[in-house]
Amino acid sequence: MWDTLWEAGREHGVIAAGRSAFNSLRLEKGYRAWGQDMTAEDSPYEAGLGFAVRTDKGDFTGRAELERRPVARRLACLALDDPAAVVLGKEPVYVGGEPAGYVTSAGYGYTVGRVPRLDVRPGRAADLRTQSGEHARRRPGRAGPADGGRAGVARLCVGVPGGRAAVVRGDGRGGRDGAAGRPGSDRADGAGELALGRRISYDLKANWKLIVENFMECYHCATIHPELTDVLPEFAEGFAAQYHVGHGAAFADAAEGLTVDGSPGFGRIPGLGEEQDRRYFAVTVRPQVFVNLVPDHVILHRMFPLAPDRTVVECDWLYMPEVVASGADLERSVELCHRVNLQDFAACERTQPGMDSRAYRAGGVLVPSEHHIGAFHRWVAEAIAPPGPDGV
Repeated sequence: MWDTLWEAGREHGVIAAGRSAFNSLRLEKGYRAWGQDMTAEDSPYEAGLGFAVRTDKGDFTGRAELERRPVARRLACLALDDPAAVVLGKEPVYVGGEPAGYVTSAGYGYTVGRVPRLDVRPGRAADLRTQSGEHARRRPGRAGPADGGRAGVARLCVGVPGGRAAVVRGDGRGGRDGAAGRPGSDRADGAGELALGRRISYDLKANWKLIVENFMECYHCATIHPELTDVLPEFAEGFAAQYHVGHGAAFADAAEGLTVDGSPGFGRIPGLGEEQDRRYFAVTVRPQVFVNLVPDHVILHRMFPLAPDRTVVECDWLYMPEVVASGADLERSVELCHRVNLQDFAACERTQPGMDSRAYRAGGVLVPSEHHIGAFHRWVAEAIAPPGPDGV
């Protein structure tokens, strides 16, 4: 029977993937299992599915109960530092030596090389520390040598001192051809008043479209970005997308700036409103630019595809000119995003081999909350489609 099904399905891209494979992959992505990670007794906010609730669309079944009911516990996706650890589920989770919850699901993540798990506990995801320090353990290290903002705004010009202009619009499209210059150029896109504080280049063994997908979702954030989720606890909830266009993730109460240790940054960029302070905004500019905005600086990623499985990513940290001119220490500010870059890019390189599978020919399987990634897939497909009979 197996041989017959296998031979019949080969031309259709069938792969050997059993329940264990699906369970491992869904834990890496933070997908919840009904009856195991959540039940009818959990509210969407407690199950980490608050991103699917639209409170601005009027009345809906269960709204009154949802607004009345306090969030007594929360499901969080975490990862063990020790890849050899064995966790099966129902193990207690400790905060400060006191029991604070339990493991609902766990298993080895073969893509990330770690043990992801889902825990139920009171409080916020960023508050959790287990006895063995599995989550958000501080790792020593520096930002690395230098080679030289995610924004929910209606219109933004991004510039690095010294090329071609392109405009970032609220619809996520790049002005003109959306290109961002060339590797090593002194200028990214546009003309702005910010100064280049640091530039780091990364040479990845991954396709540029895979890097875009990684940037556009945060299922993986809790399992591979402990430093980031310390500062932006919302990202530990595993959202597929932001709540709405213009939404900015709030800083943790204890974080004074977007730095590797939560220490203060360099003061708010002039012109930002109070509602934009202590928040992180993001936008993807098609085809290959990411903009990250925080109150005191802008982080700009530009991708330069060199081969189907190789991309150079150039990352610039931009600050007010007086901050750069003063010789201020930028290390804590740069190090956070640099660590996140290394973590993301390592995940992309581990995922790249799977893109050769025929099962990935249509871009993989997406769930409804990944509509923004589906829109990106359609945009790419339309851009590379051969012209029709009328030449269009």
